[in-house]
Amino acid sequence: MAKLFFFDVETTGLSTYKCAMHQIAGAIVINGVIKETFDIKLAPFEGAVIEDKALEVSHVTESQIKAYPPPINAYRQILKMLGKYVDKYDKKDKFFLVGYNNKGFDNDFMRNFFKQQGDNYFGSWFWAGAIDVMVLAADYLQEEIPNMVDFKLRTVAEYLGIKLDPAKLHDALYDIEITKMVYDIVHHDSKKNVQSQTPNDAEPKAIEILLESENQPSNEPEVVYRQPEGCIRSIPNNGTPLSKEEANEVLIPTIALSREEQAKAVLKIVKESLSPEPVEEVTEETLRERGLIL
Repeated sequence: MAKLFFFDVETTGLSTYKCAMHQIAGAIVINGVIKETFDIKLAPFEGAVIEDKALEVSHVTESQIKAYPPPINAYRQILKMLGKYVDKYDKKDKFFLVGYNNKGFDNDFMRNFFKQQGDNYFGSWFWAGAIDVMVLAADYLQEEIPNMVDFKLRTVAEYLGIKLDPAKLHDALYDIEITKMVYDIVHHDSKKNVQSQTPNDAEPKAIEILLESENQPSNEPEVVYRQPEGCIRSIPNNGTPLSKEEANEVLIPTIALSREEQAKAVLKIVKESLSPEPVEEVTEETLRERGLIL
């Protein structure tokens, strides 16, 4: 059972010891299903270094963050949330920390936050090995990296076709939403699709799957597109592309399905509703040949 703790923090500076977090946001994802999201604001600990530049990036002021609830409140809220999904006394039951470029920054801020509250058992909740989405994205885009201006979250997301709201960037909750969308796309070797929280205007790249129609005179294939967030659409192979409005009308959710279940859903929809002509009977062997199931 994969338990993922997606998170992002906004801080008062770069030092993971001298500076403090003022926002922690993220999502609890278990077996590909989002169980809950969180957005916690907290005041800096007493004596924390507060850098003006860091606050400008987060679009907050010193007076604002000092008015947030004390750190102990955030700590108790986090523990209560973690306790709903993990048994801290079971060494085999823990979360994976998941973030973007989190290994040398967000992870250390979280670990030090626990220590600041007198808690030395951070490892009872989280595995030592964290998942860095930036590393996964680097592997996924290794051939495209030379053509990219940088590898920041915003750049990677836009390169993958995710449309962003610049006004919301560097808000922890929005950043983790984008991080999860990137993860859903680049984590292509996963056996299960993680439910996506893609904004309405996002347009991820589609993967083409070809299914031949036995009754089509030209014997050319019907083209079925499956989008990374777990949606599929079918278009007749007549050379006329769908408009955005038409495409939206035929988007069919196939959330949290295995590859085999998605393949069956594709065939069912093509046969029963979207394809103008019946398609051939496809066996499990054919599905494997087409790469639809492992």
